[in-house]
Amino acid sequence: MSGLMGSPDKFLPSEWKHANQVHFRSSEAERSLSQRLTAECQRLVEESDKSTKHMQQDAQKKLDKSGWRLTLCMMRWKRSC
Repeated sequence: MSGLMGSPDKFLPSEWKHANQVHFRSSEAERSLSQRLTAECQRLVEESDKSTKHMQQDAQKKLDKSGWRLTLCMMRWKRSC
C-alpha cells in the first residue's frame, strides 16, 4: 500500500527561490496590467459622463427653444380666433 502513494517531491532551496521569484514577477506584471486597465476604465467612465451631460444640456436647450416656439404659436393662434 505504501508503494502506491510514492514519496513526496523534494525541492532544493535554490529551486524554491527561483520558483518564488518567477511567481513574484508574474504577479507584479499582472498587478501592473490591472492598474492600467482600471485607470483606462475610469477614464472611459469620466469621458462617457461628460459626453452624456453635454448631450443632455443640448437636448434641454432644444426642448426649451421648441417650448417657446410652441407658446408663441399658441399665442398667435389665440389672437387670430
